[in-house]
Amino acid sequence: STTGIGAKRDFYSSTQDTRADDNITQAESSLVQIIEQIIQKKQLDNSSNTAILFSLLSIRTLKMRNAMADLAATMLAVLREKSRKEGWTEQIVEKQINDSAWIDAQIDERLRIFGKIDRNNRAFLKAKLKPQIKKELELNRLKLLRDFNDLVQVAFFSLEAQAAEIADKAFSTIFVESSLLEKRNALFEEFQFSLLESSSELFVLGDCAVASLDSEGNPRLALSNWSDDVVLKQVFLPISPRILIYGTRDSTSTIPNDADINKLSVALSNRFFISFDESTPHIEELKPLICTAIAPIVSLEKVFNL
Repeated sequence: STTGIGAKRDFYSSTQDTRADDNITQAESSLVQIIEQIIQKKQLDNSSNTAILFSLLSIRTLKMRNAMADLAATMLAVLREKSRKEGWTEQIVEKQINDSAWIDAQIDERLRIFGKIDRNNRAFLKAKLKPQIKKELELNRLKLLRDFNDLVQVAFFSLEAQAAEIADKAFSTIFVESSLLEKRNALFEEFQFSLLESSSELFVLGDCAVASLDSEGNPRLALSNWSDDVVLKQVFLPISPRILIYGTRDSTSTIPNDADINKLSVALSNRFFISFDESTPHIEELKPLICTAIAPIVSLEKVFNL
């Protein structure tokens, strides 16, 4: 925008790798044509084109990028806690101590200092060293467990500190790897699309672009289905103040009214929304709702119940 609020240098790529930006630039010309045709004809000609439109516009936003970074940090924190509670390190150390192949490798390492040994002597030394190494491992079990647990915790904390960087790379990869975009397209091909015309309030466009409700009625960014039980159920994409593309998995779903769709879009936005009117009672009602949707990708309770 002219104020810079919607601009960010190297948002999709870096100066070293511009593949994501190049792919998006190539796709934008077809997206513009799709939207222009919809507005002019006031009808959807191709469900695949509509799915592509939702696929790209729902992911290429700052809100989605920030949400992915938050989710990455949360998931890592949950995994760290889960590993502690379920004794993952104890299981790994126990498996290592009882791994015959690993113990044989330790024996071979110790025998290497003796140089070339004939088969009989090697077998004799192995028979003596094996119980000795097992005994050493048992005696040092607690130290091994403590050291390994410390290493795991350091690794998790390091990954959590890099969560934003990990999410950024994942975000850019979506626009580079064609297979990932195809998966996103397939997600939206499950929807039945139609056009809605505003009847009471003009539509606004949140900086999240696509707003959605899941099968439990919660506001969600349109990243993906969370599980077999909790899926994206309804999606909304305003393409003009008076026209919105609506997608649903179930044709019997109740469609929210104009005002509620706008509230959903604004609540899922990161910093701003775009409206035809600068100020109306409805617009003023929307402004305090920016970025108020709780857990726009998934609730912490669901993450902790993994």
